[in-house]
This record gives sequence, structure tokens and C-alpha cells, in this order.
Amino acid sequence: MNLLNKTRETIKRFGLAENGTNVCVCLSGGADSSVLFHVLLALKEDLGINLSACHFNHGIREDHAFQDDLVVLIAQGIACRGVLQAHRAGDL
Repeated sequence: MNLLNKTRETIKRFGLAENGTNVCVCLSGGADSSVLFHVLLALKEDLGINLSACHFNHGIREDHAFQDDLVVLIAQGIACRGVLQAHRAGDL
């Protein structure tokens, strides 16, 4: 079973999201959150979810990592609600 099918099946089996659910992915710019965002983006229509993203700079990656990822997402024409809020770990 591929990643998209496994994710769709898990979300439906455990009732994690249903039609109209607002889902916000916290993007760090790392591989895990980027893959999660892309998988949910691919499943967005099928699941009927409203997808958005937010960013929290935990200070592990270089300062501009998220901006680089965001530029790639925009360049690919990916439409979501956008970044809700950005914070740096030391600023809270």
C-alpha cells in the first residue's frame, strides 16, 4: 500500500478528519512536515478538508529554511490558506 492510500485509510478509520474539517500543518521546513503537508494536499479534495499551514522556527534548522520551502510551494502553484503565523522559539 502506498503512502497516500495508507494515510487516507488511517484518517478515515480513526475519524481524524471529515468533510469540512480545518487541518493546519505546522511546517518546520524539514522533511517530515513537508511530506505530511504534500500528502494532505494530495488528499485534500478526496477527504474534503480545508488545508492550511503555520510555521514555528524551533531553532534547529537555519533561519531561512522555511522561506525556501515556501518559495518552492508557491512556485509549484500549490494553493492553501497560507501561513497563519510564524514564530521563533526564543520569541515566545
